[in-house]
Amino acid sequence: MMTVGIIGLGAMGSNAAMRLGEVGFKLVVYDTRAQQMAALPNAIGATSIADLASKSDIILAFLPYSKQVEQVALGEEGVIGAAKPGTIFVNMSTISPATTRKIAEVLAPKKIDVIGAPMNGGPHVARAGELALVVGGKEEVVEKCRPVLEALGKIRLVGDVGAGEMAKIVNNLILAIASRPTPRPWCSA
Repeated sequence: MMTVGIIGLGAMGSNAAMRLGEVGFKLVVYDTRAQQMAALPNAIGATSIADLASKSDIILAFLPYSKQVEQVALGEEGVIGAAKPGTIFVNMSTISPATTRKIAEVLAPKKIDVIGAPMNGGPHVARAGELALVVGGKEEVVEKCRPVLEALGKIRLVGDVGAGEMAKIVNNLILAIASRPTPRPWCSA
């Protein structure tokens, strides 16, 4: 059984962790808030990102900003220095496609693969394993992650690294436009 590392235990990360634990995955988790790790009884709390990376086969990052995801992956105490060759880093956040591509390029020489799998759905959807995941990455790498990703929801491979983030951003833009109230022309009564 593969070990899944989860970085970021906010609303989405903690619910995804609960889901993966319930379906039987071995979990290692890390968050800057110790109480978030302690709230997951079926998971091993890591002492650092590097500790988590050294123990994980697949690492899922649930972080809100591009800079945070980049720091976790490429920072001095990050995934790059501790993950073993063959590890897969999965960005679950809606961040810049360029950031995910940069992370993939920098981690490639270390034999660490990267995919992007931004989520559509809220915390309760993550907990139920019903997320919609738009995935960008090499097909063979996505296949290695399939059991983990399918435990969280339905996956749709949309292209190479960065394509998942691009599809999610376009989706968010369409939703924002479609949900705007229809402008009412001025008229005289």
